[in-house]
Amino acid sequence: MQLTKKKIAILALALILVGVVLAALTYTLYYPHKIKVAKKIGLEVYIDGQLWANGTEIDWGSIDITPKTLTKEIAVKNVGTVFVTLDLAVEAPEGFDLTWNYDGTAIAPNGWWNGTLTLNIAFNVENGDYTLDSWITATEVAPPA
Repeated sequence: MQLTKKKIAILALALILVGVVLAALTYTLYYPHKIKVAKKIGLEVYIDGQLWANGTEIDWGSIDITPKTLTKEIAVKNVGTVFVTLDLAVEAPEGFDLTWNYDGTAIAPNGWWNGTLTLNIAFNVENGDYTLDSWITATEVAPPA
């Protein structure tokens, strides 16, 4: 019986010594890391092939009959660093409807979307000068899978 207790004591002591030796043989270095993420959203908009500055009026010309549908080519370049989707918001007088054929596809950085702006003018619009306001908004989205 004493022999077994002695063996257990020796084994326990050996395990403790191995743990101390292994602990004494470790060496740890610490390196903090730093990174700055500077995502950017930006668009360039081209109307009928010409770069259109923010706030510049889009002139649809003059018409002499209603109803009428007018179109303009639109191209949007994502000049930001993230994928985006687009949204068109419009404030227009009664009888005017401005739409586009954008389908919600994510646009990659430096990518393009080409489409059509369509202005529908109803039959009941009277003579006069009218203004519409529109905003194109880019929203960051995750890259497509």
